[in-house]
Amino acid sequence: MTAVELPYHGRNLGMVVVPPNSDLAGFEAGLDSEKLDEIAGGPEESGIHLEMPIWSSKTTAEALDPLHEIGLPDAYDFSGMLNGGEHGYFIHSISHVARIDVDVTGTTAGAATDVEIVPSHGPTVPIDRPFFYFIRDRGSGAILFMGHVTDPRG
Repeated sequence: MTAVELPYHGRNLGMVVVPPNSDLAGFEAGLDSEKLDEIAGGPEESGIHLEMPIWSSKTTAEALDPLHEIGLPDAYDFSGMLNGGEHGYFIHSISHVARIDVDVTGTTAGAATDVEIVPSHGPTVPIDRPFFYFIRDRGSGAILFMGHVTDPRG
């Protein structure tokens, strides 16, 4: 395996680049903390000629479900902090975005997490079984379209 570490200014931080000899998915599947320690301990300081492309990557992840899995309540109530009104305020979504840009001048990286808090509109009504629907003109009451869904899972 080849691994290259690119130290950043001050040499306290560095980027390790590993182009695996096998397929990338297989390489990543075999990664664990011991393998990462082995890779990080491997590069020695020496002069090389590096040909690396300019690249950018952006990843967005929805975080609400994973946070529920580790114990965040489904509807954490923020009413006391936000002058709650009749039904209160709750977490609607949590999104995390990370971005990295690498070019000849260096690396720019950043991350942000957005927590959307919305007012509750009352109880949740799950539509998780077959249902009938129709579309109507609310003024005249005329039904414009109707049908049914036998499998709401799509």
